[in-house]
Amino acid sequence: MSIDEFKEKLSTLDEDDGIITFYPNHFKNKYWIGQEDVTKLIKHYTNNVAIYSALGYNINNGSIGGKVINHYNQGKKAGEIVKAILEGKDAKKLYIDRDNANEYVFDYKIMKEFNIKKRDLPEGSIIINDPMAYILNHKEISVPILLFVFGLISIIFVLIFYIRYKIKYQKELLCVINESNEVNRLKSYFISNITHELITPITVITSVIQLTKSNKHDEDFILKENSAKIIDDNCNRLLRLINNIIDIDKYTYGNMTLNLEKVNIVELSESVVMSILPYVETRNLEVIFDTTEEEIIMNIDCDKIERVLLNLLSNAIKFSKKEGTIKVNLIKNNDILRIEVEDNGIGIKDDNLHKIFDKFVQLDSTMTRKNEGSGIGLSIVKSFVELHNGNISVESKINEGSIFKVDLPIVTEEIEYKEYSEDEIINKSKLELSDIYM
Repeated sequence: MSIDEFKEKLSTLDEDDGIITFYPNHFKNKYWIGQEDVTKLIKHYTNNVAIYSALGYNINNGSIGGKVINHYNQGKKAGEIVKAILEGKDAKKLYIDRDNANEYVFDYKIMKEFNIKKRDLPEGSIIINDPMAYILNHKEISVPILLFVFGLISIIFVLIFYIRYKIKYQKELLCVINESNEVNRLKSYFISNITHELITPITVITSVIQLTKSNKHDEDFILKENSAKIIDDNCNRLLRLINNIIDIDKYTYGNMTLNLEKVNIVELSESVVMSILPYVETRNLEVIFDTTEEEIIMNIDCDKIERVLLNLLSNAIKFSKKEGTIKVNLIKNNDILRIEVEDNGIGIKDDNLHKIFDKFVQLDSTMTRKNEGSGIGLSIVKSFVELHNGNISVESKINEGSIFKVDLPIVTEEIEYKEYSEDEIINKSKLELSDIYM
């Protein structure tokens, strides 16, 4: 047919049709075009019609392939027949059949376009442009290339993991450095603060002693009650500071234990509150003690719970406004005892609430602060409460006050009941409140 007739025929085909080419570039009137141009022509005038070949050399020009005539095999077989005839063999037994001349050949690239799988092909098919076949047939080239690519990918993965690990390590290292800097800052502050705390009572004691020496002939002045009290108060302050430092060290290294005793914690708490009345009165404050139960028997370390209460009350006294009110409430809820110490003082900023129980933290760290303190009182309180398997929390609003809440489990194991001494509590209150001058 002519090329125009060919084009017209192509326009009548649909996607279910197929084309088998034999000599696709020979047209009527000696018109000739290249095989690739014929493929382009077919694709232009049809909707992706499949092209198959009857000749082996037409493949690789857009044809899927198929069962093709291999002219090389034909010529080889013909040569073998001629040779056999020349050697005197019977020519009738020599012939070329389809299996000798034909073979299944397919183009891998075009197969992919039509979604034809290798498993769909006849057994023994030859596949050209197959990347796997190329790799297998050129192992001396492909294997080193594959190994190089695999090694390169492995290096990339190792670098990615290394970079991720390095970033993670750097973040952890940065956190450790920040923590170390914070610890060093706290240590520096603690040394400065402790120095201040030690110098103040020592200076007072030294001044009283020097004053006494300078008036040694004045019998009425020598060690008057007031001078003795000043020395006594400041000695207590030093003793309290030393005890707190020792207790913090014990708790940090797990050497602190409980000396449990069975007591009525309501009476004990009330006695502690009564012991601070002289300090409350000197600052024109009012203290209110209230409880939901008149008697709550439980096992506690009396010394540590007394110090918990005294530390919380000491803070309430220091930071309360003039003519303010301090409330101490005991609330029993099933097997939990809650002790609340509330004041209507200056309050605590929200961003400081999470760190007030940390060691050596003094929210007002200036040397001109109004209230004395080493910054370890609340840390001691927290450690004593946790030793009792309890919990301590705080709620506060600026210029409205704070509420410290201590929750203790009520444990009543069989141990000896102890009667506490009010004199001992008064002495402990003097010790724990020694940094409040009356």
